[in-house]
Amino acid sequence: MSLVNNTRWVAVSQAAKISAQVISLVLLARIIPPAEYGLLAMATVIVNFGYLFRDFGTAAALIQRPVITEALKNAVFTFNLLMGAAVAILIILLSPLIAHYFGQPRLTPVLCLLALTFPLASSASSHLALLERDSKFKKIAGIEASSSLIATVVGVMAALAGWGVYSLAAQALCNALLSTVQIWLASAWRPSWRKARDVGSIGEIFSFSGNLAAFNFIIYLARNTDTWIISYYMSSALLGAYNLATRIMMLPMQTLTFVVGRSLLPVLSRDHQDSAKVTTTFLAATAGIAFLAFPLMTGIMVLREPFVTVVFGPQWGLTAELLLWLAPAGMLQAINSTSSTVFIAKGETRLLFWMGVLNATLMIMAFLAGTLNGITELVRYYLVANLAYVSICTCVVFNCMKSSPLMMIKNLLPSIIGCLLMALAMTQFAHFLPQQTTLLSLLLHTAFGSVVYLLVMALLSPATLKRFARFA
Repeated sequence: MSLVNNTRWVAVSQAAKISAQVISLVLLARIIPPAEYGLLAMATVIVNFGYLFRDFGTAAALIQRPVITEALKNAVFTFNLLMGAAVAILIILLSPLIAHYFGQPRLTPVLCLLALTFPLASSASSHLALLERDSKFKKIAGIEASSSLIATVVGVMAALAGWGVYSLAAQALCNALLSTVQIWLASAWRPSWRKARDVGSIGEIFSFSGNLAAFNFIIYLARNTDTWIISYYMSSALLGAYNLATRIMMLPMQTLTFVVGRSLLPVLSRDHQDSAKVTTTFLAATAGIAFLAFPLMTGIMVLREPFVTVVFGPQWGLTAELLLWLAPAGMLQAINSTSSTVFIAKGETRLLFWMGVLNATLMIMAFLAGTLNGITELVRYYLVANLAYVSICTCVVFNCMKSSPLMMIKNLLPSIIGCLLMALAMTQFAHFLPQQTTLLSLLLHTAFGSVVYLLVMALLSPATLKRFARFA
């Protein structure tokens, strides 16, 4: 299956999951009190950390390797099952201590329930990886969409029955169980229980998967260090403004890059020995990301004040100020998001690990330096750190593909020019409208900027527009 088809079905799956999350958020927020959500938020911190070690990077190894034996499949299945069980047991054993730390005794049973999702998901991670390896994303989309929507219904019904925070845990468990059962049914592969005890073959991929797991751990720390540093050195009000600004920047970026990255890995892995083909596919993917991400971030940057005021209220003025610097950082992160996929597809996870170390070092240095001069300076340093990292990472990625990094600049130039003209047009357009911060004014600015951007792209990069039309 092609990259376009892969991306289309991953996008369908992601859209269904996000829709389920929004429905769940809106409905359950009306039924469950904020304190119950707070308990789940505390539990989610622990569960998200556990996800880093659920499969130790072995699923990506199954997708990336040109040839996989039955022995390796069985070894990975056993290893994942043991890891999922180990993480679950560890969370259950530590749940009383975690609950005591947060001062919430009811957190113990919630953690114990959520821990059960680990062995469930781990038992199907090999099957899911094999489906992704074969680009069976249409099947995967159906499984993930139906599981998310049914689990949402279960969660709402449980909340109406008075389960409180346990309805949220029931939703998570239902989603994991439905996904696992359907993935097993969709996959033609079955583990051999006789061979499953032989985990010796896991050594074939341990270097690959170990470096990938270490990279994920380092990136997790780097992405959470800002919250720890700001909460320690600055006020909670500043942290709140910064947190909202980063969520505005990251939610669309993470969704977009997750869709493309997941679709890209099996395609690049299949062609990993053909550097020219890998480069062409990678450039097409980054051009597609830039086509969507650049105007989105440009619009947020130009309309940051009316956008924040209309959507969130005038009390979030500092958030609008921070978006001036975070929006271009979002652009940089978007175009760099698929770089890790190239390293994985090429089997260069050791190099990926060291790029993760560089990323964490630059970001932590920026956060620490920024705390000396205030929250605005912090986000400026963050932008500079992103610019430095993306520049270095791009050079390393293209060296890995045996190509010139100048190809990236040429690839992104139409979107860059389109966004510059879009920003200029939107700024001038403001002179023809009443100076009022309203939803209608915001929508008119957005529509005008979008038209300008699309016209420029039609002139400078008609191939990108055609590719997007094929996807849609």
